[in-house]
Amino acid sequence: MNFDVAIIGIGPGGLSAAVIAKQQNLKYVGIERTQVLATIVAYPKNKYLFFKPESMESRGAIAIRGDGAQREILLGSWIGTMMKHGVVINEAEECKTVKRAADGDYFIIETEKGEKREPCSYRTRRVVLAMGNRGAPMRLGVPGEGMKITRNGHSEDRVLYGLSNPDDLKKKKIVVVGGGNASVEAVVDLVARRSGRQIEFRAPHEINEVTFVLRTTFTNDVKFGNKQQLYQCIDEGKVKILFDSYIKEIREREVVLADTTTKEEKGQIENDYVLALIGGAPPTKFLESIGITIPKN
Repeated sequence: MNFDVAIIGIGPGGLSAAVIAKQQNLKYVGIERTQVLATIVAYPKNKYLFFKPESMESRGAIAIRGDGAQREILLGSWIGTMMKHGVVINEAEECKTVKRAADGDYFIIETEKGEKREPCSYRTRRVVLAMGNRGAPMRLGVPGEGMKITRNGHSEDRVLYGLSNPDDLKKKKIVVVGGGNASVEAVVDLVARRSGRQIEFRAPHEINEVTFVLRTTFTNDVKFGNKQQLYQCIDEGKVKILFDSYIKEIREREVVLADTTTKEEKGQIENDYVLALIGGAPPTKFLESIGITIPKN
């Protein structure tokens, strides 16, 4: 199949490129390994997203305000723009290789589609890489991480790597691992509901018992408002926080903690779920495999 442009990764940047390609009457193909705007969809409900710099007007095909908006508003606006322009995206299709042709100014893209991983090939004049700087969620790399447990007659993962809807978890014992904005916000959302800068603690029949585990301390980008809300939860006894700690092992009903510096065990915590929000692995290997040099520092 021949195209003017192939767009790999349909987050905000990739979707904007696809809309512009449609507006310019270009023959395009949009390739997304999961679903359109998957990163935004995975954010907790009602999460407020900010864009930088606030003073710069957006120049793409989808509306973005520097001061941000709620997740639901952005998804509605961006999906609406996509539908309005009749943009079609190939979801559940993963790009495997991008090769420059030896006999002309074009590229060959090879993908795998759907659950059956059916191979597909595209010939395109240009390629837009819009995958962002985060790939698959980073793993803890500890014994028991891949464990499956049976709960209410269903098999579930012992470790979760995202929290799209905090209301799905009620009256659970949860260990959250992280240190960035995503983990701080998840901790707050599991014990409270946010309204702007204010929070209202969940009712006794739905509030979770949360332990927040940090290897050292918070990352430098954690927003002041997020810290304020977290410490309010801690001061009210709704959240327990453990600095200089990490999970050494995950068992069926508990996790084993150790000291970050000494590596000595610090004890066990009984829990239902581990929520690992420690970032995503950048797609470095894929980019290097298609001939893109990644600076080492």
